Amino acid sequence: MTTTTTTTTTLTRTKCAISFTGGKDSTLALHDVWTQADQYEVVALVTFVPANMKRFRAHPVHVVEVQAQAMGLNYLKMEVGGPDFLASYRDNMLRLRREWGVEILVTGDILPVCGDFMERAVQDTGISLHRPLWGLPRPSFLLKPEYTILISCVNTTKFSPGFPASSLVGQPFNRATLDRIREHNDARAAVAEAEVDLAGEFGEFHTMVVDAPAFRNGRVDVVAGKVVEEGEYAFFEFEEVRLVAREGESHDQNKA
Repeated sequence: MTTTTTTTTTLTRTKCAISFTGGKDSTLALHDVWTQADQYEVVALVTFVPANMKRFRAHPVHVVEVQAQAMGLNYLKMEVGGPDFLASYRDNMLRLRREWGVEILVTGDILPVCGDFMERAVQDTGISLHRPLWGLPRPSFLLKPEYTILISCVNTTKFSPGFPASSLVGQPFNRATLDRIREHNDARAAVAEAEVDLAGEFGEFHTMVVDAPAFRNGRVDVVAGKVVEEGEYAFFEFEEVRLVAREGESHDQNKA
């Protein structure tokens, strides 16, 4: 008599958390691991919130909460503070490792604009850093038809005085917007002035994503909002947002 033994192999996926602001870069980085579900398990979105900050004007937390609902993912707000911000971040990394089993922190970093701060923050914590957008040329990865992205903030001082930078706020981040920024840059290049980075990597502008492939439960609908100008910044005030089903889908609607 012959006995046949069947062996079942269970693949262990790497647990990762996404350093998430709700903007285009962190959402695109999330997409990179989300589409590799056989290798990665996204256990949570994480926003690191400064202890003394009342609210994020460029990346409002109440909008990120609706984005998390759209993706069906856990959302963590982790407080960081001084005087030693690096130590504060590391404490939170250790907590992610201990409480959530996180092995990899995914970020939307493209350039070392903050002195590789996050790379230093994960050192000796048992967590490694994954930056899927690192070094990619702009704007090759920015324009994807399945994404709907809004400009949530601009620093008007980063643009030429005659350029109506505040008019970008609340508008879609699309090819037409990039063309406007390119035209602005061409004019600045003619007088040897610094260009605006097409991804806003030096704080020229910020974005919020309201629809993306990972938003499996629906899209973020901006019910009400307005542009607010304060000093050198112009923000989009997301007064009311909600999760809504796409056409042909049916999900509960949740306001925030």
